[in-house]
Amino acid sequence: AKRASMVTQPPSADAARVLDALTRVYGFDAAQARACVDELGANATVQMCVDALLDGGAQDRGGPALGLVRCAHVREDGMMDIDALSAPRACGDGEACGARRELWTCLSCGTSGCGRYARGCMLAHSASHAACVALSWCVALSWEDLSVWCYSCKSYVTHEVLERYRERAEALKFRGAGSSA
Repeated sequence: AKRASMVTQPPSADAARVLDALTRVYGFDAAQARACVDELGANATVQMCVDALLDGGAQDRGGPALGLVRCAHVREDGMMDIDALSAPRACGDGEACGARRELWTCLSCGTSGCGRYARGCMLAHSASHAACVALSWCVALSWEDLSVWCYSCKSYVTHEVLERYRERAEALKFRGAGSSA
């Protein structure tokens, strides 16, 4: 018995715009981008597809950060002591995988880990660390660009509490370890 070949339908106008952004702006592989849009269906957005592609291990080639959201999860009492914030030298400071790129710091407990472009240790931390699980949220600061990601919002986030941490990280990164915010 022969298997029927699948006929690929042309994308709708909205899907075509999403595909264009995924391939032209973010540099994803066209076949992977098309498969993602098809899988997510008619309501697929650029942000949904970027998240799904990155979570699935696809590599982008840059593009603007998507939708900075004011995080509703951040609470002052769930944050680490700002004076304890320090720039990591490696993932887990050498205790975990040892990656030296794409480093993040959990702003709940201060643990450092690598991001999804390295080995994804911070993602694993957000899902399993007792402090993050007890809070039901985890935000982490990227030492590459000083952005903050909320694992509950699944987005880069902003919040007035986070600004002090970002300022402290900027001082540490650009003016040396002895600086304070």
